[in-house]
Amino acid sequence: FPVTILSECFHDAILNFGQSVVDLWQAKTDTGQTYRIGEKTFDIYEYALQAQEKFHKGIIPDDIIPTGYTDLDKYIIGFKKSRLTIIGARTRVGKTTFMINLIRKIPKKKIYVFTAEMTWKEQVMKLACLEAGIEYNRMENGNLSSNDIHRIHAAKKKIDELYEMVNLNEKVSPKISEMKMLLQRYKMVYGLDMVFIDHLGLLQADKKHESRQYELEYISKSLKEMAKDLDAAVVCLAQLNRDFEKRETQRAPRLSDLRGSGSIEQDADVILLLNRPELEDAKIKKDIMEVYVSKNRFGQTGFIDLKMNKTNCELLPMNSKEDYSTLEALRDSYGR
Repeated sequence: FPVTILSECFHDAILNFGQSVVDLWQAKTDTGQTYRIGEKTFDIYEYALQAQEKFHKGIIPDDIIPTGYTDLDKYIIGFKKSRLTIIGARTRVGKTTFMINLIRKIPKKKIYVFTAEMTWKEQVMKLACLEAGIEYNRMENGNLSSNDIHRIHAAKKKIDELYEMVNLNEKVSPKISEMKMLLQRYKMVYGLDMVFIDHLGLLQADKKHESRQYELEYISKSLKEMAKDLDAAVVCLAQLNRDFEKRETQRAPRLSDLRGSGSIEQDADVILLLNRPELEDAKIKKDIMEVYVSKNRFGQTGFIDLKMNKTNCELLPMNSKEDYSTLEALRDSYGR
């Protein structure tokens, strides 16, 4: 054979052998796949054209799950698959209430919820109260009218229809590896769009660490890896520490108020911090929940206000000027 042909064959063989070695090394060491910018596997121009077309047709991309709150989606687009969102607040502000309101606004999706704070029956009852517009304590103690019963029946039919793929797991303090294994198996059988975890402080690392701080760092990184590996949106609730209560001014929550804030701030794609002004100032009679977009890796930060219906803890958009009248007058007192 001509020398040039032998050289080309030898060159191809070396390249193929080299690629095989790289693939084997990556499989053994779990270093992830290497991608080269410019490869034809992902055409950013074509992606932009398709995104533009979907936008003008009002089509929501498959990997984006709207929050149900238009003003919030203007900042974060929605919950995007493979991304980690942290929702932080101190006790009594309403992290779990916010989570249940989000679940209610995301129908027809395959959602898995880890909820150690409440039993699965309590979660379903809260969702039913939201739909029926009934106070939770009246549902629990049975102080219900005939009209309430009819509303609950209608709520049950709607829940069965729209949220049949919402699954609740109430195990206390699950380990990260157990969660990931369970979710992988679940996705193989049913598919998976989104995961809610209530809350970060109850999760356990797979091995002991020198301190809880190091353990939280491990858990935070593991949650981000889990979102990417599952190609699902992962939303985890988290507690704020009490340092901000000592501040005389600027009482609005900050990223530094998150327990284990360094690693969480680094790993999370989006961080939402919740606040209820009425807990800071008794003069504020409006039932308001502030949602701060404190970190947004792919967009702007800012805030929105939601109005809480104390009857059933439904969180509603604030649309009227009347909603803002007393709230804005007292903003400066706790420092937004």
